[in-house]
Amino acid sequence: MRNNLLAVGAASAIAAILTLQPGHAVAADLAIKTAGFAPKPLKTTQNFFTLVAAIDKEVPGVKIDYVGPSAIPGRKQPQALMRGVVGMVFTAPSRFAGIVPEIDAVIGTNKTFKELRESGAIKALNEYMAKKAKAKLLALHGLGVGNYLYLTTKPKFGPNGLPDFTGLKLRTSATYRAFLNALGATTISVPTPEVYTALERGVAQGLAWPAIDATAMGLQKVTKYVIEPGFFNAPTVTVISLDTWNKLSKEQQAKLQQVADRVSESQQQEVMDQHNAEFAGLKKAGLEIVNVPKPEAYKSLAFSLVWQQMATRSKAGAAKLKPLFYKQ
Repeated sequence: MRNNLLAVGAASAIAAILTLQPGHAVAADLAIKTAGFAPKPLKTTQNFFTLVAAIDKEVPGVKIDYVGPSAIPGRKQPQALMRGVVGMVFTAPSRFAGIVPEIDAVIGTNKTFKELRESGAIKALNEYMAKKAKAKLLALHGLGVGNYLYLTTKPKFGPNGLPDFTGLKLRTSATYRAFLNALGATTISVPTPEVYTALERGVAQGLAWPAIDATAMGLQKVTKYVIEPGFFNAPTVTVISLDTWNKLSKEQQAKLQQVADRVSESQQQEVMDQHNAEFAGLKKAGLEIVNVPKPEAYKSLAFSLVWQQMATRSKAGAAKLKPLFYKQ
């Protein structure tokens, strides 16, 4: 009997030692608390939940525990990530720009996700994310879909073929304030939940927003014109803290990144399809599409200002990242 017990004990000890050897490490099940910046019913958030479903199904031992902006306001989520309150966030790149100005590279890119991944551009950006936010850009959602300007009054154009927004108050964020100012607009800050009321009451005469979720925002009811084309990029991002990332085994990390890359690449077309369907719906609702006479100059101005703005805060970062993210 004693010999049997010794044999069992020895076998258990050997098994325990093996699990600690390289190649045998297995991370315990991990529930990653994740905060999202947008209401759950929006298409924008549902695109993120495509990633969540894939992670829950395909990454062994990893589950996503999601909380929305009512639990942690969107503007506070990057700090919550850095303090360890959450392990991952789904948000707009602009939420991190105050901490990592280099993240605006995903707004100022005209390349596909596949090009960015294969060229090492994402890896280069993640060097800044790690250093300044102790985090890693895991996924990009909807790369290639731009912002569109929705107006309550018909836009005017200058002799240069670009919009002239002189005299108009347009709701903005830090991301595209310089662009709207360059076109003559007076820019004002309005929290997202108050945008509809601001437009309805004339506090603002327009705003920039992707076509996706424009109907859910009710923009077809309080604006009359949409300027075509869109300008720069309006992707959303999934960012994971390095503390959380390092809790995963190498196998889990590899699988998680594989899933995130696949979703990021597939959503480039999927979100564009959503955009096109929503844009068609806006036209059907009666919004007039107004084309910019010089569309390439319009888009070029927007992209150039993204990189100029980054250079004022990170000259070295802009110099390093622009050749990787932007095709001249």
